[in-house]
Amino acid sequence: MKYYLSSLKVQLKRVMSLRLALIIILFVLLQGGSIIGYYLEPRFTHSVWDIVMQSTQTGINFFTIFTLGTLVYSHTIASEWQNKALQQWIIRTGIRPYIAGKMCAAAVGGFLCVFMGFILMITFSHIFGISFRSCTTSSYDVMMSQGKITLGFLLFSIDYGFSGAVTAVTGMTASAFIMTPYAAVAAPMVLFLALSRLTEGLKLPEVFNPLFWMHDIMSGTNAWHDVAYKGSVSLIVIILLTIICIKQMERRLQNE
Repeated sequence: MKYYLSSLKVQLKRVMSLRLALIIILFVLLQGGSIIGYYLEPRFTHSVWDIVMQSTQTGINFFTIFTLGTLVYSHTIASEWQNKALQQWIIRTGIRPYIAGKMCAAAVGGFLCVFMGFILMITFSHIFGISFRSCTTSSYDVMMSQGKITLGFLLFSIDYGFSGAVTAVTGMTASAFIMTPYAAVAAPMVLFLALSRLTEGLKLPEVFNPLFWMHDIMSGTNAWHDVAYKGSVSLIVIILLTIICIKQMERRLQNE
């Protein structure tokens, strides 16, 4: 346990960097820029919720959700492998603590990228003068219609943040099989598009639908239940991907 905690501490310090801050800013610029026309219309026409939800339906949203989160930390296993630095880390902590720490750090980086990106976008929209009117039927909107606006947006951002965490971990797992940083960045998008085709027409429950894990928000009626459910599913997926990544890296090192 000592080595696991030590590895996690080191990796989290590396995540909390200027790189993360710049990627979050880029998230806000791209996500908000994709619906810039909404900001230019009369302010009473749309609410913040309108704008945020519309931004999740644009093509650029696929890039912000599936790519930006992986740029924070998901590429580091492949990068360290190519730079011959991975063995030095393993000598210090062992392969399992090293990979577990990497995966947790990638999940945190992906979560913060999406979570903070939406929080800043929502804040900017309100500062810009756009109202917080209620307009949809999601559980988060129901909470906002009850006057709990800040909490509703916070839970919405956490829900999407969990998708960012799963996406980032998916990218890092892919890089364990295809040892290049490009695989970590490209794999989540490719996997999402492939699964979209494979599951097209199938009415899968959300808990078994990988598209839901990586992109959608919960569609229930209780915000607290929805965010807890999404968090639980995301945690299970991250644990399973971490085990897969550890096994793959152990095999790779044995063959070296």
